Amino acid sequence: MDFYQRNGLLYRIGTNNPSLAAGQEDAGLLTLYKNSFALWMHRNDRLHNSPKIDELLGLEPLRTAAVRELRRCPENLTAIYHPYFQLTMLDLLIKTPLDLRGWFALIKLARETSDTDLHDQFSMNGPLRKWIGLPQKA
Repeated sequence: MDFYQRNGLLYRIGTNNPSLAAGQEDAGLLTLYKNSFALWMHRNDRLHNSPKIDELLGLEPLRTAAVRELRRCPENLTAIYHPYFQLTMLDLLIKTPLDLRGWFALIKLARETSDTDLHDQFSMNGPLRKWIGLPQKA
């Protein structure tokens, strides 16, 4: 491509539009990419770092199931799990969703392993099991 210079700007031959100057197309595409990426990152942040994702995935059923497990106490579980039941109901309910999922997954897996599990929606629902970190059942 042929270019000429006028007033310190580089123009393509046949145009009088400085926005079509050499190199500016690439800068425009880069700006468009950066803006699109920023919008995408903002969307992901709002979705994944907010309570909305937990509401969509089952935070209320998780809280209900965790309360039920805490009330059951460590019956028929080995002594290694007993310290996990030394928290109060308030301590359990104020856990972050991530910590609550971890606590419940540990207790649920222990109960499934010891064949003392109460069947609930976390027993067979694949997406809920995956969300709290339990392996899928066959």
